[in-house]
Amino acid sequence: MTVLPPLTRQLGRGMAALIPQTDTEVSAAVQAASVLAALQPVPVQLGFLQAAMLLLEGLATTTTDAATKATATETGRLLQAAMGFPSDT
Repeated sequence: MTVLPPLTRQLGRGMAALIPQTDTEVSAAVQAASVLAALQPVPVQLGFLQAAMLLLEGLATTTTDAATKATATETGRLLQAAMGFPSDT
């Protein structure tokens, strides 16, 4: 089994920052390994998801931007579904 060297990546920059891009000097194997690593499920404590859902609900009720409201509402709905909570709609 080949072990790839760890890559230095910035967190919180989206998928493009996590996966080495084609214009960099990174092999296709390292790019593929990065994609597979990004797709691995990670355990998350329920309390973090609940807090995120509450923050999104608060954002959806206070924002005046329609796109932000729609995104926050849909993301909150997806979090509810992931936690197995019934939908409010």
